[in-house]
Amino acid sequence: MRDVVQSYANDMLSDHLGLTISVEETDAYCAFCRQANSDLVRNSLKELKGFAKSAKKMAADGKPTPPLLPKLTRIYFRKVEEQARLFTALSIFETAYRVHLATWMEHHFGVKKWWEPIYATVRAGNPCTDIKHINGVALSPAAASAIDKLLKGIDGYDLSGAKIARQSSGHDLLCHSKLSDLEEIIKEQWVQFKRSLGDQNPALATAASFLATFKRIREARNACFHHRETGDRTGLFRVVESMLDLIDIHLETASINARMAAVKPIGTSVQWHQRHDFGLGSAEFYDIDFTFEDQNSTLVIAGRTNFEALHRAIDSLAADDRLKLLGIQVGRKIVAAPAVDVEDIIEAVTNFEIRTTLTGDK
Repeated sequence: MRDVVQSYANDMLSDHLGLTISVEETDAYCAFCRQANSDLVRNSLKELKGFAKSAKKMAADGKPTPPLLPKLTRIYFRKVEEQARLFTALSIFETAYRVHLATWMEHHFGVKKWWEPIYATVRAGNPCTDIKHINGVALSPAAASAIDKLLKGIDGYDLSGAKIARQSSGHDLLCHSKLSDLEEIIKEQWVQFKRSLGDQNPALATAASFLATFKRIREARNACFHHRETGDRTGLFRVVESMLDLIDIHLETASINARMAAVKPIGTSVQWHQRHDFGLGSAEFYDIDFTFEDQNSTLVIAGRTNFEALHRAIDSLAADDRLKLLGIQVGRKIVAAPAVDVEDIIEAVTNFEIRTTLTGDK
């Protein structure tokens, strides 16, 4: 397996940079590629063409060349975080339009289980287009077919599955559907559905423009959720923002609230070993000093850099502590490991209530 990884890792390096690196760095580079997304690695290497050009010139002049891996991993993990933030925006969009369409369908047809007439008809062996009305509201053959397609996407072509029967509302049902099925239902009921949208963006006022934008976001969602890098992130954020604004959702506010949420870290149980290394170096210990409204405290945090330690310390804060936080500072780097077990440090990070030092009230 090592030979396979080394082969495609070297191919990417040769294809995109034409650069030769040291044997020691090659081992670390291959270890990195063994766990990295190849699409993101290729695109990260493309951003290093200037570095490669300078490194080749230095080598030709007999000068030592700087290591590749620190720059490559920095770009790679930046891309990982970019995708993660895009994932948040796309998740907000998808959830919002599932909820909005489910709410609109119930409002439009005046019944909670608006899909039941088509579900029952198709299960009985009849075509979905036999249904002309739902609860007295006219239904076009195209709209009936779109609902039929959605149902078959959930329970199979013969509707032999058991998911639909367990759903008590459209909100529950659409959680099991494909985004493309939502797009189709909107398309086939556009004239009626359009009235549920705001009119603040004339560029999205037509069926063609709205659906083209919806499709663009859906395709980006599929790429992102399958860990393929999505191009033109800025443009994509803009259209997601505009589409959410049509249903009175502010993307920045929703995103910030998601990013600022206090998520309790999960303590790791597998200890780091040299075989996990891909050139990042070993962790060191830092004192992180917190100033709260009612007290000061210090926590010992491990990190490969002071910024990593700072980031981990912020992640460890509970929601109530975040509201009381007035200041945070990286204190001294501890040269020797503190006289506590690694498990104790993990516990301290996992539960911020376990503080190493309390210096009293402010």
